Amino acid sequence: MIEYQMQKWYDLFGFSLLCRLSGSVFPMSVGQAAPAAALAGVVWFYLNDVDSEGGTVSQAWFGFQFALGFLTVFRTQLAYSRYWEGATLMGRIRGQWFNATSNLFAFCSVKEEKEHQVHHFQQYLVRLVSLLHCAALQQVADMEEECFEILLVQGIEPTGLKFLDEHGEERCFILLQWIQRLIMDSQANGVLSAPAPIISRVFQEFGQGIVNIQDAEKLTTVKFPFPFAQTLSFMLVLTSVVTPIVSGILIEQLHWAVLFTFLSVFSLFSINNIAMEIELPFGDDPNDLPLHELQRYLNKLLNMLLLHGTQMPPKFSFDEKDLGKKIGTTILGEESSLYDLVDDIPNHHVASGNHESKVNPHYHEALKNENEDLKKRLDSAVTWKRLAGEGGPSPSRI
Repeated sequence: MIEYQMQKWYDLFGFSLLCRLSGSVFPMSVGQAAPAAALAGVVWFYLNDVDSEGGTVSQAWFGFQFALGFLTVFRTQLAYSRYWEGATLMGRIRGQWFNATSNLFAFCSVKEEKEHQVHHFQQYLVRLVSLLHCAALQQVADMEEECFEILLVQGIEPTGLKFLDEHGEERCFILLQWIQRLIMDSQANGVLSAPAPIISRVFQEFGQGIVNIQDAEKLTTVKFPFPFAQTLSFMLVLTSVVTPIVSGILIEQLHWAVLFTFLSVFSLFSINNIAMEIELPFGDDPNDLPLHELQRYLNKLLNMLLLHGTQMPPKFSFDEKDLGKKIGTTILGEESSLYDLVDDIPNHHVASGNHESKVNPHYHEALKNENEDLKKRLDSAVTWKRLAGEGGPSPSRI
């Protein structure tokens, strides 16, 4: 998928986008419209007759052009809906499977005697989930080389991997069954300490992901209807031949005949080429979805789950004198350090060990502003109460 910046205020006409050819349909559309424009010039040179009665012909042809334009735009709208549905399903699948994996990590027992079994379960689980997501992408992808990164499979029994190789088309369902069996075994031996009704939600997440994979595979296997595509292609070829003839005969000036022909044919072919480019979103064209990036990012998230800092939240302490009081606010920039925002020295050592604490000036400033605002509102309330007691106007009457 091509990344590009939105149009800036100083680029009023979008020249930065016009000059980019990677993933553009313009080169193909120009090649399709140029012969039609040349034919218009030839017809104008030999057959131009502005005084002829061509009103009926032109009206009929413009009606045909309108119908063709409607069908072309309809196909493009349908292609974009397929493209957006594919992107939605891929994001939903990754979110569901990662959420289920994260839940299982949270359900793991914290007993010391189960520590080794918990690590074994977590290491095995992330490898299976990575394999599952890879198999799902290979199931929906329409690429020349469907190669995706996975976490290392060392440690998995070779006979099981060979079984997966022998059943490539059913690999996704086999991996799902392995994960479900692993969860049940881990619950039985005490690795998962959560109750069964809570763990059942994990099965729902994995199952819904498989359902979404089937929906995504539909976008690859069920293509645009052939009769529709054939009729549209015939009408485009017809307009690229008849439009230059009509323009060459009826338009008085040569340059206008050539220009109008080129723009008409170029626009129709461009819209149709856009539809052809995006209606199969799981390919390896520049405008298709970044499936390799999706797999790499999931592997990154799975590796992040294995870190101790991810699995265990940091310790927290607070002053009991602050009970019943509002919590102050501070500003966190995109590149700001949360470590530097810890202002209280004892709390800083609890959170970060023996690192030297740094005083954050924004912390006291935020508290000061909050207290001043609260004081103003209290003074205002006292003032209104005194005025009401003296028979003055109420706030609702001002």
